[in-house]
Amino acid sequence: MRPHLEYASVVWANCTPYKMESLDKLQYEAARTVTGLTSSVHLNNLIKEIRWVSLSDRRLIQKLIIVYKARHNLLPEYTQALFPPLVGNRNRNNNNFVTVTRRTQLYSYLLFRQLYQNGTI
Repeated sequence: MRPHLEYASVVWANCTPYKMESLDKLQYEAARTVTGLTSSVHLNNLIKEIRWVSLSDRRLIQKLIIVYKARHNLLPEYTQALFPPLVGNRNRNNNNFVTVTRRTQLYSYLLFRQLYQNGTI
């Protein structure tokens, strides 16, 4: 079930928090089915029992892998073109990518915007 929940997550993973919670609920329901635990078992106990990495952490890992590949030109050309250019040596900043300003709220859900805000890159 997890491959279905994570398919192309780098593209869609910056959707609204409400939709993310819906996916997490699906994973926890699957975990309850796998472990045989009932809904009366507290969610923290379920997480300890299954020892699965959370979907949000897995999405973050996938984003970081894509950024690493973009930084080192390991992506196909058509995908590499979607990333902002690297900053030159004389204008170097902490994240090495040109920071793009946003005009709309929708832009705040883009991959780079969220990684910048989290201080991940």
